[in-house]
Amino acid sequence: MSGDQWNNTIYWRNQAGSEADKLQREKEKNRKENEAKAEQKQREQSRNTSNVNYLQAKLSDAEKEIEYYKSLLTKPMHEIANANGDFKKTYQEQQTILGEWMVSQRAFKELAIQLGIEAGRTKEDVIEEGLSNDIKVLNGETEHGNDFNQSEWQIFYAPKIKAKLGIK
Repeated sequence: MSGDQWNNTIYWRNQAGSEADKLQREKEKNRKENEAKAEQKQREQSRNTSNVNYLQAKLSDAEKEIEYYKSLLTKPMHEIANANGDFKKTYQEQQTILGEWMVSQRAFKELAIQLGIEAGRTKEDVIEEGLSNDIKVLNGETEHGNDFNQSEWQIFYAPKIKAKLGIK
């Protein structure tokens, strides 16, 4: 073998070796990238599983809270108020308004009885006549504009009150 042939052989052998090394390095690089991708995917799946478990626990807690409030709403208003501080304030304000209304109603009843007695009627006559005026109020037939004509109340509550009092 001549010197040139020998050099060519060595050159091509070196080329083949460096190509093989290059392919081996490329193969190793791809293997490491694939391992990194697999590890990343595993971490993401673990994080997703953890997130799903967390969300399922939160959903379960929310469902329990919903059931609690559904159950609470079936109870009398004072029990609901005692269980919820924010509602308690509103409830107490409403009870105060109702109390003021009841005092006003009793004051007008007292005045009606007093005026009736001054006009020569008995207390019982005045009360009986007042009760018969319920029908006029509920039906919007009062003589002095004291009809029960507020839309929601008239539509929803008046029929219930009439039924309770046996009024058609």
